[in-house]
Amino acid sequence: RMSQYWFATLTRQDISEDGQTMQHAYGGYDFWAWNLRPGGIPLLPFQMPPFRFPLAIYDNWLFDVVNQAAQRNVIDATNAASIYHQNHKKKSQGWYELFKKGVTGVYINRYLGFNEPRQSLLKISPTHEYAHVRHRWQFGTTNEAPYYVVSNNGTKAE
Repeated sequence: RMSQYWFATLTRQDISEDGQTMQHAYGGYDFWAWNLRPGGIPLLPFQMPPFRFPLAIYDNWLFDVVNQAAQRNVIDATNAASIYHQNHKKKSQGWYELFKKGVTGVYINRYLGFNEPRQSLLKISPTHEYAHVRHRWQFGTTNEAPYYVVSNNGTKAE
């Protein structure tokens, strides 16, 4: 259904150490935009979990649950602007290695990302309108956007 409210994000371009650019393929967003109106709906119809920033999951979670809540037109705006991210060496190989070093925010984000808002809403009411909403593994990318900005020739850029 069409709404007067929207949420947009775009897929960034990664720049390799040798200067090659390619579209980022793993989700993860550096840009979001949405509209607000006086007296209108908030970004989410439920409270956002206390994610730890800038650790993983929260960005894909946000895209996925805004899409599932279906109060806003979710838009892939990749054709409207460009964001570039210089690839760099990571300090760790992944969330498990960080957790072993005592960085708990990564684990907290994974827990919150895969359990909220569903767990909190089920405590309010087992029939809560949004109790079905939860982030799904490998979702929350612009591939799921029902709307997208088109290029000059009217097609979605690949």
